Parts: sequence; structure tokens; C-alpha cells
Amino acid sequence: MKKVKLSEIDWNKVNPATGPLFVEEAEPGGTLKIEVLNIKVENTAIMAVTPGAGILGDLKYESKIKLLKVEDNVVYFNDLKVDL
Repeated sequence: MKKVKLSEIDWNKVNPATGPLFVEEAEPGGTLKIEVLNIKVENTAIMAVTPGAGILGDLKYESKIKLLKVEDNVVYFNDLKVDL
């Protein structure tokens, strides 16, 4: 997988699970009830660690990004395989 610098990431595209999403006739303050029937994942996932974001809190460490291969509903992280 290609290494990517943190500054090269388009943060508007990092987590498609949270948007963008458009629902006709939805109004601000309204409530939506949804049923997920299917999710299609791409063949590459992204993992990013950044100080101040996530469970590591304000620990001092360098921000890093890792692109992960996804194949047959499995994410590969070095020698670790995680089923989706």
C-alpha cells in the first residue's frame, strides 16, 4: 500500500459512514429512522492516529496514517486480519 502524509488526506472523504447523506423532506431538528439493508466497502480502508483525537487523548506521539487492504470482507493490518 502507498504511504500517505497526514497533510495529503481530504478529511471530507475520510469516513463515508457519517456522510454526506441527503434525505428528501428531512428538516433540521427532525428525527430519522433508517434500516440499513446493505453496505458496500471499497478495497482500501484508512486508519489515522492523531494526538487529541480518539482514546489516546493528549498523549504525545506523531500523527500517522495507514492505508489498509480490504478483500473479501476482511481488513488486513500487517499480519492481523479483521473480519468486517
